[in-house]
Amino acid sequence: MSLLNNTNPQSLIEVIKFFDDIINRYEYSNIDDLISDNFVPDLALPKFSSGDQPIDKAVLWWFEKNFWIIDGGKVVPNNEYGNGSFRKRMMNYLLTKADERKFFSDRHEGSVIRVLTSVMRIQGHTYLSAVEASRDKIQLELNNTGLPLDANSEQIPEPYRAERPLKLGVNDSEIASAIRWGNLLGVMTPFSDGYLVDPLPLFNDYCQDIYEALGSPSRPIPARAFVDKVADILPIFQGGKYANLLFEVSRSREYSASNQLDESFSATIRRAQGAGLIRLTATRADDANALYLYQDTFGNPYPISYVEFLNV
Repeated sequence: MSLLNNTNPQSLIEVIKFFDDIINRYEYSNIDDLISDNFVPDLALPKFSSGDQPIDKAVLWWFEKNFWIIDGGKVVPNNEYGNGSFRKRMMNYLLTKADERKFFSDRHEGSVIRVLTSVMRIQGHTYLSAVEASRDKIQLELNNTGLPLDANSEQIPEPYRAERPLKLGVNDSEIASAIRWGNLLGVMTPFSDGYLVDPLPLFNDYCQDIYEALGSPSRPIPARAFVDKVADILPIFQGGKYANLLFEVSRSREYSASNQLDESFSATIRRAQGAGLIRLTATRADDANALYLYQDTFGNPYPISYVEFLNV
């Protein structure tokens, strides 16, 4: 059953974060004591069709997946996925487990990556527009990406095509989980009566990794090098392998030019500049090497040529 299915205990990302916080604070020698000793607060848990004790099943499933392990006689986070925040470790886990060839057919880790990649394509609902999207609007957008209805459609290149019909899109039993995943993994944020696409928290978690992967530059670097490295490390961003695959198959919402950044990427780095993480150097509009952010505050393309890291 899908990690996105609201009736599947392993989709309870809030519960996993709750127990992860406990594991990081206290010492437990086994997972059973961890479960029995801790009362889960009201997390607006949905009803389940998979039997009783959904919390137990959720925690045990993730333990069996080695998100946590026994090391030194106690339950600890698996350092294979880093030692950062829950959000970063969970994203590392998902990216490690996801298989590009099963991008359209995976119902576990890959399904979350596919939804997050689709969320990044939503337009008109970032901090650039400050117009929130309701739950129904998000579901509509996720089902309006231009993808075929089934994962075995001929529209999908053969190496990535499922062997049997599998419905794509997000149905009514999955949309709540999709939003929870997006929120807790730093791709969406509550705003007014709905949500905005806001990948800044996720970018913030990986800013140091991006900086180091670029050689820890002390001077501004070309914007293209910066954008390419972000997409390499976080492939749900425009230019990343998952974003490219979604774009290739969807045949819709083409970018106006190869040097045009989409709305979510543009909003992320504009917000990162506002947060003091990076500095963007604007250039002349006729600069052949410039990249163009989705828009400035007046709705015009915003050219940048260089990015400088700050406070890293």
